[in-house]
Amino acid sequence: MLAPLMGADQPDINRQKALVDYSLMVGALTLARATRGDALSDEILDAARAFLTSDTAV
Repeated sequence: MLAPLMGADQPDINRQKALVDYSLMVGALTLARATRGDALSDEILDAARAFLTSDTAV
């Protein structure tokens, strides 16, 4: 579902980008939940969001 949104003209690259982004989202959410109640939780989510919405994302 994410691959078509990745913007590259090559389906293989789009799939790779989608897998990386999805893995980052799931990992960030898991870590944020594991550190719930700690400032680190919000920091993890903020860092993931900043990376995923930047031009440097894979």
